[in-house]
Amino acid sequence: GDTMQASIDYTKVEPVPYKKTVAYINNFIINTTQFLNRFNYLCEKKLSDVSNQIQRLEITMSILEIKLASIPGLEGEAPPPAPVAQDAPPAAGGAPPPPPPPMPGSAAASGPPPPAPPPAPESTMTNKDDPRYVKYFKMLKIGIAPPQIQQKMMIDGLDPSVIDNPDGPSDYVEGGGAASEPESDNESDSDSEEW
Repeated sequence: GDTMQASIDYTKVEPVPYKKTVAYINNFIINTTQFLNRFNYLCEKKLSDVSNQIQRLEITMSILEIKLASIPGLEGEAPPPAPVAQDAPPAAGGAPPPPPPPMPGSAAASGPPPPAPPPAPESTMTNKDDPRYVKYFKMLKIGIAPPQIQQKMMIDGLDPSVIDNPDGPSDYVEGGGAASEPESDNESDSDSEEW
């Protein structure tokens, strides 16, 4: 058992050469750096893939919303489901109350659907009522983040700053008569109630 307890006098042991120590440290730093670079690359690649998938989903959703909005009879039928949801308030607590106010306005707006497109030319139209931006404000309403909506607007060649100023005056101009202006007022009122 005495041999196991033999003490070493480190004052007589030769020190490890500096070059060897530096080589070990350099090797460790290089290996660690390579590992961290590889890890960083893999994380960025996965995040990029997820970001692309989310962007595809958002574009698909906006296309579906546009297709649904283009169905002529769907706008008049949209309000009736809201009262059905109102009959069952426990299922969706705060959602049912907002739809009932738009129902009378949209019912009035659904009465003259053919004049609805021509009223757009009114110069006092707000950005949120502008036909070019309506779908983006709908996207904002359903909870899509503003930066993502602005990116989609840039892709579509529109001004992304409009999303930050929904009540600002629109520069949308299209041919139309003065008779259609009051109807556009009614339509914009019903739209503002929905927002």
